[in-house]
Amino acid sequence: FAAMCLTINKYCQNVLKENFSLIKRLYNESIFDSMTQLFNRKHFDQQLNLLLQIGYRDKRKLGLIFLDVDYFKQFNDAYGHVEGDEVLKKIASCLKKVCRRDSEFAARYGGDEFVLVFYDINGHALQNKCKAIIDAVQKLAIRNPKNSVSEFITVSLGAKIVHSDKMSTCSKVIKVADENLYKAKGDGRNRFFIS
Repeated sequence: FAAMCLTINKYCQNVLKENFSLIKRLYNESIFDSMTQLFNRKHFDQQLNLLLQIGYRDKRKLGLIFLDVDYFKQFNDAYGHVEGDEVLKKIASCLKKVCRRDSEFAARYGGDEFVLVFYDINGHALQNKCKAIIDAVQKLAIRNPKNSVSEFITVSLGAKIVHSDKMSTCSKVIKVADENLYKAKGDGRNRFFIS
């Protein structure tokens, strides 16, 4: 009887371990982008909304950066999606390094667009983050002859300092950062615009 109980116990432990591993894998798949291993858009939206509420409560500013890879479609058309995916992975790696604190994170927003959030940051520090991102991507030195700005892959950034209030929403602050991104692109790309 004791041997049978030990066998059943061992079997149940194995089933629990398998279930735990499965739950962990499913959870990771639900919040991370499978290619870049950054947060996905859904998780980003949830976290940004939470930080907006905390920022309002604690009277803290948030910094938001919206990033787009310059002439990425042309790169993909010339070199294929496999090479394009490698570029996105390398850029994601650069973005992870810029997010040093627990309250800072990057996410893949879609395609070749990324977003970054920095809690409790001022304009000068956000400007430094933008410069660090542009420098890090340039140091990758990935050739892109289709880029009319540089012979290498470059990025454009739209940034915003957010003063949280009761009306702050994820979509509103993203909209402003996206508008700033288009200003950076309109000014010649491979640069950032902050409001």
